[in-house]
Amino acid sequence: MGLAAGAWLEPGFRQKGFDDLGERVAIARDLIERFYTMLGEVAAAPVFSHVTVVDLRGSLSVELQDDEYEDWWDNELHPTRDGFVKVAGLFDEKL
Repeated sequence: MGLAAGAWLEPGFRQKGFDDLGERVAIARDLIERFYTMLGEVAAAPVFSHVTVVDLRGSLSVELQDDEYEDWWDNELHPTRDGFVKVAGLFDEKL
């Protein structure tokens, strides 16, 4: 783990009674899907025709059982240096 070590989302979930990892993952995925839906709606508005949404979903390993998880993630919120480089490359492709 790098400088961003720590559990960032997990303590808040536990405090609110969400102890099951699978349930927390499902909640986070639902929020991300809703966020991308909102981004798509904003980008589709004529006033924001200059806006491009860079879809990062699935760009980094997200399965905790995946052998590559720690290659891409420092913790459940922050990518590793390699993860940030990969994500930056996706933005670079759109630019």
